[in-house]
Amino acid sequence: MSHNQLLVLTSYPPRKCGIATYSQDLIHAIEDKFKDGFAIKVCALQKIDIHLNYPQEVSYQLKTWIRQDYIRLAEAINLDKDIRIIYLQHEFGLYDGELGDYLTDFLKKVEAPVVTTFHTILSSPSVERKNII
Repeated sequence: MSHNQLLVLTSYPPRKCGIATYSQDLIHAIEDKFKDGFAIKVCALQKIDIHLNYPQEVSYQLKTWIRQDYIRLAEAINLDKDIRIIYLQHEFGLYDGELGDYLTDFLKKVEAPVVTTFHTILSSPSVERKNII
């Protein structure tokens, strides 16, 4: 297995969520095409009071309702030098805080480059949403 790893930060099955299904299908497609180039890990986004048994590819979990957990996750990822890039799935409802702003704590602390897919694009976003983005 390659030491170069991609970490996908997303909701993930068995959580019932369109982004979870999207991410799982995308990961399988990437693995089918590029399995010899790098490995994929998943950081599953947890919701309060919902315990799920995640599959093997889930190496990290983020308790999205706990602000300090965003810092804990970033610090753990920073220690894993095999993670070369983070692929973030963004939807305002996935992250806690004011309009999901807890996520900015993670982004300020994590050292690996972050690529983002925005799943909701608003035609006239508020100033607050623009600031978060």
